[in-house]
Amino acid sequence: MHTRNNPLDYNQPVLTIAELPEYIRRAEKLMSAAERLEEIERQVLVIDALAVESALAGFRSGQTPFIAVLEAHRVLYEDQRQHAELLFHILWHSALLDALGMERQTS
Repeated sequence: MHTRNNPLDYNQPVLTIAELPEYIRRAEKLMSAAERLEEIERQVLVIDALAVESALAGFRSGQTPFIAVLEAHRVLYEDQRQHAELLFHILWHSALLDALGMERQTS
């Protein structure tokens, strides 16, 4: 039994075999979301920022209509929103994995 002075019993497994498939499923979702987040950060948001700069430069030089600037910003903000949602998803699954492990340790 766990006590406040000794919260972890290192002789007890963190997860049982029955809990392992759920843990693995959640870990796979976490890894998939982390890979997508990295792709958005390194590629999508960079390209979006360049598109905004290009549209602004084109508008300032009179070669691009203002609607192109608005559209570039709309795409950037939409991708930033998707990035934030994905970050929340990662934090959520990370917390669930932690809770699953802690649930077993404290019971």
